[in-house]
Amino acid sequence: MEIDMTDAVPLMYVFDLITRAYEGSRPAQILNGVPILECLCATPIAPPEYGENEIPCFGEDGIWVVKEDHRYKQNAIGEKISGTPYWLPEDDWTTQARYMKELGPLPADAILVQPTPPPPTIEELENQCRQLRKIQLNKTDRFLMIDTSLNSSEQDAVVEYRRILKDDIPLMDGYPWDGYGPIAKSMLPEVPDCIKDSIDK
Repeated sequence: MEIDMTDAVPLMYVFDLITRAYEGSRPAQILNGVPILECLCATPIAPPEYGENEIPCFGEDGIWVVKEDHRYKQNAIGEKISGTPYWLPEDDWTTQARYMKELGPLPADAILVQPTPPPPTIEELENQCRQLRKIQLNKTDRFLMIDTSLNSSEQDAVVEYRRILKDDIPLMDGYPWDGYGPIAKSMLPEVPDCIKDSIDK
């Protein structure tokens, strides 16, 4: 039996009563100058080395056995300190990560990468791009009022800008591109200089 000594006091290796998984070490208690080496949930036998997602378990036969450990664990303030998130084939991108509650390997069909959301449909992309164009149109509504400070040529430029947004963009190759994304935004017409400082593209 291998027993570690700390300042002549043996170390005791604590394990969980139910799972028998290793939990840490402490100096042995001393009674009348003699260390107490027989405890319900501790042993003076040092556990073997173990790696990530592993834990030694103290068997009834007095032998440590290293087992897989993917359980979710938190520290005293509720922060995750270990655990392997996984998903099953029937899960989708909205499914919360699963964690093992027992010692042992992950399910044979476990997936370690969270499922991704399905790509948007053409209809969804069209709605997004339509909303993108509507935002730009709303920003320029006020420049069409009678009392606007723009002269006639500047108003014509705004009208043409709005026409392109409404009529030309839906006819361009690749429309609706990425909906509300950077590609669609790059396809918007250039804001006329006369109102560029007044709106955010």
